[in-house]
This record gives sequence, structure tokens and C-alpha cells, in this order.
Amino acid sequence: MRRYELHKSNFINFNSNDELRKLPGTDLTNLILEMEKYFLSLRETINLDDYIGFGLELEFEEAKAIPAEDSLKDFPGWLYKSDGTVWEKIDFIDYGGELVSPILYDKEETWLDLDKICKTLLMLKATAEEKAAGHIHFGSQIIGNDYKHWVNLIKLWTFYENIIYRFSFGEQTKGRDLLKTYAYPESRNFKFLLDFLNKYNNTELLITKLRKRRKVGISFAYVSSGKFAKYNTLEVRCPNMSFNSAIWQNNVNFFAKLFLYCKSNNFDEEFINQKLKKYKYKDYSLNLYHEIYLEEALELTDLIFDNNKDKIYLLKQYLKGFNLKKDTNKSISL
Repeated sequence: MRRYELHKSNFINFNSNDELRKLPGTDLTNLILEMEKYFLSLRETINLDDYIGFGLELEFEEAKAIPAEDSLKDFPGWLYKSDGTVWEKIDFIDYGGELVSPILYDKEETWLDLDKICKTLLMLKATAEEKAAGHIHFGSQIIGNDYKHWVNLIKLWTFYENIIYRFSFGEQTKGRDLLKTYAYPESRNFKFLLDFLNKYNNTELLITKLRKRRKVGISFAYVSSGKFAKYNTLEVRCPNMSFNSAIWQNNVNFFAKLFLYCKSNNFDEEFINQKLKKYKYKDYSLNLYHEIYLEEALELTDLIFDNNKDKIYLLKQYLKGFNLKKDTNKSISL
């Protein structure tokens, strides 16, 4: 895999860990303007520990199902499924479906295989403009069985859901048409739950409550309360499908680091609790999630990442303005 180096900047060292929300206004403006020239590149790894397993579901529309399934013969463990959300039969021919990965780990071959699969779908003229999603399953051990860590996740997701959703739209500035049907926002439900946490004072009760809703942005339906074995998964359902492997990798990195932060000793509970006091139900609507909330985006970026490189990747995908043409002289690889 080609090695990419970050563009050097006079006002930020991408190999450090700066609090971007505290950058002087001029530097922050320059950084945002400079990001217009960047494109996201596929990294060899994203520095996840070996115990963190994840699975991917690549939904697609329009491409013929049989060639898509046949293309997986060189990728052991990958399967084709005729997902009813995107599958259709026209003149006795099946179109659309989803490609489901085996348990994956953060290794160079994982990302190379994913890149090849994405490119193959494009060659087969697959699309993902209206219905297709890009779900990610993480083994629930990424958070563990500590009640407080799961509460931390609910708190973090509640306040920053608007940032999470816009980021998860990938290259697009809005969610797919079926987002409300299959990945409905949970912040309001979570906020109500937080107000009555005394009723769910242990992990098993909390997970049992959360498991009742599946077609939401983050689903606990497959988390087996009390066990938390690696085949029990926490499912992220809000991302749009993308045929850009760098977007997929960026999604995995973002959500993995978000979950890991929830069990970190650095979790800033006081800061998050203060934020939740400002929560207003009217501000947390899917109709508003396409808008940019820079202050909150910078806060979340600083909280969950420990290096500027990850932070810039998040902000680039959150702010959009993608330049996907790698042959232009104005493009700089991240």
C-alpha cells in the first residue's frame, strides 16, 4: 500500500495532539480553508488494538446480484445477502443486496480487501443514492461490562448525535431516504432514559432496556446482557453506504475511538454532564442534522482522539467539501 504523509502546516502539527477548539480564530479559519484541498486517503492501519473486532455490511442498489456474489470468491468469509431494503427483481434478474464481511481486524490486508470490494461494486455499476446503508458491528467487548461505561456512551451520543449523524453521511451532506425508517435518531430517547437512570442501576437492566429498539442509529439489539462475548455486537446503523474505502475506514476509526473513549480514564464526565444540561429537545431533530455545528464538532474531536491526524480526518468528513479526484494538482493526500 502506498504510504501517505500529511501536508505540513505552519499553524498545526498533525503528529501532535492539540486542542483544536482552542486554536486562535485565524489558525482555525486557515485550517478549515486548507482542508478544502485535502482528500482522504486509505491508511495502512488506524491503530486499533488486536482485541477489537468489527464487521461491515455494504448495501448496494442496481447492480446485478449474481456478479456481485461471484466477486467475493477471492475474499474468504465475505457473503452476499439479498437485503430487502435494496434488493429487487426485474425481468427475473435479482438486483441489489448487501455484502457482509466476516469478523475483521485493523490490519493492512483488511483495508486492501475492502478497497478491492468497493471498486468491484463500482465496476458492476452499483449505486447507493437513496436506500443503501453502511452498517458497522463492533464486538461489545470494545466497551465491556462496566455499567458506567455504557452510561458514558449514552451521555456522549445524546449530546453529540447531530455531529455523529452528519459525519456518518460520508461524502454526502444528508442522510439516505430510508434513514428515518431504519436508523432513527436516539438522542431524545436516551435523554429521557438518563433522567431515570436510577431505574436501571446495573448493566444487565440497562442493556435489556436498550435492546428493545433495533432500527435506530445505534442498536443494542445484538448485545447479550450479562455475557459481552466477542460475538455479541453493538451495531452502528446511521452511516450512508460509500464506495470509497477511505470513508469506510474513517467510519470504523471514528466509532471505535468514540466507544473506547467511553471506558477511558480520560472520560470527562463533568464536561459532558454540563453539556447535557444545555440539551434542548427541539435542537435534536434529523431535519437539522445536515447543518454544521463547528463548536460541538471540535469538542467531540478533542474528546475522543489523541492525535491531530485522526482529528483532521474527522473534521474533513464532517465539513464535507470532498475532492475525490486524486489526479488534480490542487489535491493533498491526508
